Amino acid sequence: MSSFFKRCDDLERELRRNRPEPRAEFLATMVDRVSRERRSTAPRMRLGFAGAVTAMIVLSMAAFGGLGYAATAVHSVAHVATKIVAPAKHKSAVKPLSAASAQYGAPTKICHFDGKGRGHDLTVDASAVPAHLAHGDHRGNCRAGEFKPGSAAAKAAAKKKAALKKAAAAKKAKGVLGTTVSGVSPSTTG
Repeated sequence: MSSFFKRCDDLERELRRNRPEPRAEFLATMVDRVSRERRSTAPRMRLGFAGAVTAMIVLSMAAFGGLGYAATAVHSVAHVATKIVAPAKHKSAVKPLSAASAQYGAPTKICHFDGKGRGHDLTVDASAVPAHLAHGDHRGNCRAGEFKPGSAAAKAAAKKKAALKKAAAAKKAKGVLGTTVSGVSPSTTG
């Protein structure tokens, strides 16, 4: 392949020898024009690129950092206003709200009864409390072994409790050796 490029035949020599040369004025004009265009567009491109990068940085900082900064500023202003308005002798009972509790309200503890009537402690937001109260749940924690009144689980628990009470009474009525208590002390029997 290299021999192909190195080959120089008579036609090529003739064309190279007789090729037209541009005039010196034309070359000078072209060099001046190209150098002017390069000088004028390069700074503009650099300046435009720097401006675009700066705008992207500012927008990303505003989107992510600006909201947090604004929230902190509002919290600080509210804290200062509370100190100014509240009397100095006692502490203010105002507890700062988180973003979630400001939006949804303070959480409320309820005793929720499942489909079988067994009670379970739940924490729900204030908007869900009326729906729970409507189907028999109540505010506050469940008591140990609490069942929904009138449910099958409550009836079964009452039945079990009565059976345990009856067994305890029967055990109390029996003596030490399995005999009925008759008023005689176990130590005096032989």
